[in-house]
Amino acid sequence: HLKVLNLFSASWSVILQAYIDDSYSPDGVFVLGGYIATAVQWADFCREWGTILPTATRGPNGKYCFKMSEMARHMDRVLPFYKIIEDHVLLALWCKINIADLRRAKERIWSDQLTMFWSVPTQPFWMCFNGLMGMFHEARTNQDALIELLPLGQKVDFYFDRRSARDAGEIASDWDQFAASQAENIRSLYGVMPRFEDDEEFLALQAADFWAWWVRRAYERTATKILRGTEFAELNPRRAIPTIGFTFSEDQLVEALISKVRTGAYGVGPTVSIFDAKHDPRPEGNRVMTLNSSIRARVRRLLNRGG
Repeated sequence: HLKVLNLFSASWSVILQAYIDDSYSPDGVFVLGGYIATAVQWADFCREWGTILPTATRGPNGKYCFKMSEMARHMDRVLPFYKIIEDHVLLALWCKINIADLRRAKERIWSDQLTMFWSVPTQPFWMCFNGLMGMFHEARTNQDALIELLPLGQKVDFYFDRRSARDAGEIASDWDQFAASQAENIRSLYGVMPRFEDDEEFLALQAADFWAWWVRRAYERTATKILRGTEFAELNPRRAIPTIGFTFSEDQLVEALISKVRTGAYGVGPTVSIFDAKHDPRPEGNRVMTLNSSIRARVRRLLNRGG
């Protein structure tokens, strides 16, 4: 029940693990967020978290599980959980996009040489996933405070709540390509391929659920509140947990989507004309389409064969 991975490694005391979950509102803010700590810190966290878990709410299966969306109706029970988080984590991290921005970004992109297909890799979860994974290690190498907190000789293994991703199989097929596309000094910082686990077994994911919910709420109230570190004022925090976060505007999402079409799983290459309707209006009859994952997989195989 209190699972933390890699505890049998010879260097388990310095292994860094990030646990990440999502929080979102329909056509509104979408956040991936969580915490980083060493394996030892997570083991201690899980022992303490497990002792107070019966004060949380029960899930549909009757098991106790901390869900901030449920606990928001019982705020008097939340403080002890937050104190455990304060005691054990090194860093909070998050990535935020607006779902409506992503929808509008897709509507802006068109080509006179192909029909656009928006599928699993362009859903909010995967856009935030790529944003978080792509920017985190770059930030690690450029900020002295982060280098001191997370030495560059230590890789970070990422774990996500399996309920967050509708198609976690995407990562297995795209991870090698994603890691290989990173700069050499950043590529060496990635740990094992990210894993998707059950938050009832990996209790650290419940802490990630806590943080993602608060980040989303802060952005829904005011975009600057999260930057001032006042999001937990009502919980009377004892210390300021170091935080790093990333946001992407509609224009930045357009750039990311075009990059996916050219170099990602779609791989149409640099010679195909792709336009942004903000600068080059879409002609009549140009369409945007979606594919389910099984059809997309067949399209990918054809592209990989050059067919």
